[in-house]
Amino acid sequence: MLELTNCNSKNTPPCIISFGVDSDDNMLVNLLVPASFSPDFYLKIVRNTGETRYECQMVENFPTSFYCVGEKMPPGGVFQFMLVSSKDDTLLANGDISILGLAFPTFEMAISNPSPVNTKTPVQSLSTKTPPTQPIPKLPSPTNPAYPNPSSYP
Repeated sequence: MLELTNCNSKNTPPCIISFGVDSDDNMLVNLLVPASFSPDFYLKIVRNTGETRYECQMVENFPTSFYCVGEKMPPGGVFQFMLVSSKDDTLLANGDISILGLAFPTFEMAISNPSPVNTKTPVQSLSTKTPPTQPIPKLPSPTNPAYPNPSSYP
């Protein structure tokens, strides 16, 4: 059985690269695993109130990078992390790891600046005409999930 740790400058797998939160408020755990690992494993996090299972998936085109999704855990605590084989529930790696913080997803927003209004001229009459409006720009729909983004890893 291997020791599971936080990744450092040596990135000796298996190790946890980062923690994050997806748009559905689930916690994401990004892992680096040895090339010899079977892609069929899950992450179990044990804390004093019980244990939670996180389903893991390989990051496309990165056979040693995985992300696991499950219940959001509170930062600041030390938890027992276990990588477990999905086939026979064999413990592959474990370690006590602290969640120091969670990275949240970022969203781009389009903000328009309104045109200045001339307030020096008094209004002569009320008009029932609707003033012309400018169309609101639409944000492009993502074609791939925005997280995890393996190209942003060091």
